[in-house]
Amino acid sequence: MITEAQILQYIDSIGGPEALKRDFEQSEADRNLLFSQYDSLLARYPDMFVAVYKGNIEAAPDIEELVRKLDQKGIPSQFAVVWFLATKPEVWVL
Repeated sequence: MITEAQILQYIDSIGGPEALKRDFEQSEADRNLLFSQYDSLLARYPDMFVAVYKGNIEAAPDIEELVRKLDQKGIPSQFAVVWFLATKPEVWVL
């Protein structure tokens, strides 16, 4: 289990509470961009993985290549919003 001290240490390591808040807000803006542009992204990148980070969009046919592209551009993949744009989404009944 993660302790409160570990959480506080992590928050400090990323720049404090204000930086954490900015990161959450940026992530929300990137998710909004992805879903507001979903149809056009699906048309442009069918059956591909896309990543959105600070309004920039990258795409690749598989997740490994997408992570490589992000790394090459200095984009932290752990903070990017990543989605697979399926032309035929699977439906699961649970």
